[in-house]
Amino acid sequence: MSTFSRECLRHGLATVVVGYPATSILGMRVRLCISAGFTDAEVEDVATNLIEIGRRVSIDYNSGHPHSNEENEAPRDEQQAQIVPFENEPIVADDAPAEREIRVLSPEKMPHTIMSAFDYLGLANSNRAVEASVDVVTSYGVGSCGPRGFYGTTDKHMLLESRLAKFMHSEAAIIYSYGALTITSVLGPYVTEPTDVIIYDEDVSMAAKIGINMIKARKYPFPHNNMKALEAIMQTVQKEEATRPKDWGKVISFAPKYPRHLLFTEGIFINSGDVAPLPEIVALKKKYGFMLCVDETHSLCTLGSTGLGIRQYYAEKTGDMSLMEDQRSVDLIVGSLETAMGSIGGFCCGTRLMVQHQVLNGVGYVYSASTPPYLCEAACVAIDALEDENDVRSRVEKLRKNTHLLRNECRDCNSEFFKYFDISGNNEDSPLMFASLRSGIVKGGVADELRVLEKVEDECFNNDMAVCVARFAEADQSAPKHPCLRFAVSSAQNPDTYSTVLDSIARFTAAALKQ
Repeated sequence: MSTFSRECLRHGLATVVVGYPATSILGMRVRLCISAGFTDAEVEDVATNLIEIGRRVSIDYNSGHPHSNEENEAPRDEQQAQIVPFENEPIVADDAPAEREIRVLSPEKMPHTIMSAFDYLGLANSNRAVEASVDVVTSYGVGSCGPRGFYGTTDKHMLLESRLAKFMHSEAAIIYSYGALTITSVLGPYVTEPTDVIIYDEDVSMAAKIGINMIKARKYPFPHNNMKALEAIMQTVQKEEATRPKDWGKVISFAPKYPRHLLFTEGIFINSGDVAPLPEIVALKKKYGFMLCVDETHSLCTLGSTGLGIRQYYAEKTGDMSLMEDQRSVDLIVGSLETAMGSIGGFCCGTRLMVQHQVLNGVGYVYSASTPPYLCEAACVAIDALEDENDVRSRVEKLRKNTHLLRNECRDCNSEFFKYFDISGNNEDSPLMFASLRSGIVKGGVADELRVLEKVEDECFNNDMAVCVARFAEADQSAPKHPCLRFAVSSAQNPDTYSTVLDSIARFTAAALKQ
């Protein structure tokens, strides 16, 4: 492939050779980037040159040696006649059931009351972030054009990583361009062998489960927030490894002498709004020698007096400041820039060594195009607001008051809403809550409950209120078994509207049940 690349350069074609460790040792390849700016004549000339160079260096498909036996090849007309025409089939069959219309909220059609956005601190619509992003687009353009290891790194990426590390009280940070796939990139590099172990809460998000399923390690889910079950699994793993042959890892793989153990949970669970019991988890993690990774996608900026997440929340609640000060309490912190920070992408914080390991092995970092620079700037503007202690304390306190108020109004036994709905969640401070129809309210099954809630959603939208039905992937076994409404509390919401929203939902529910 290196010879092919050099020959291309001699003919005026610039190509990129991708090899080990980005590919397997025998999987080296040449990457070609085609631009919409190429003319038809240029593309034809490139194709002709590539075919000729491929034959010259003996890597073309039709020959395995420098001089192919052209006299034995079928004429080109006969080759063309053997090609079977391809008929493009529709992606969705004509008789497939119609899907529910997806609403795209634009500034012109934005409902006055929004109860479904993860904009916990009201930073998503910051005018300062918009202005800063426009300035960066003017200077840097829109995209970054490549992965971080090639030519996708700018000073904006490096600045955001340093700002995140400082804000999160960590040694280092790494950013990813897509929030939902961040956890896959983070978990993979640490538990890579069949001898390794990952233990995780069974209620973690679907994105996390996809990442866990891609890992070769032994997988042990434990019942949601059940610390006794978690310790029992840790003891089982400990006993198994104490009795196994010393060369077990070497027999089945190129595993290290000592298997790696990773424990994974979420700060606030996206599927329930529950909060993880971090102090107990940290104690078990230290007792049995596990690394701990916590996904703070929904706990960052929502828990703790200044929004530093679940570590600060429990440090202040229990007085154990080691949860914040000792970086070994939580080895890896995963977060999203797409919730409270109002940008795009995800990040991971930890020790410098652990972050550097992701730079070399995190699939989203190595292979995916990096975050556009203007989105890095938007996240930096959000961090500016979060580092203003007076401002962030005010926002977090307002968020907490709104959360308590909405939960209390949902549970007011004298309200119409209480007659129809039940609120989930194990912590009063969680701004993420789910309202499901009480048992027996709907005569029928899950499909009938969904029909009622979708009608409620439609009526709310028609009356200037954004209330959404929580939707989960069908394969997500940890998702709620019954349809439910999802409320995401924000400090930017007007608490005076809560009673109106809940009364409207109850009224629309009563009307839908009669249909």
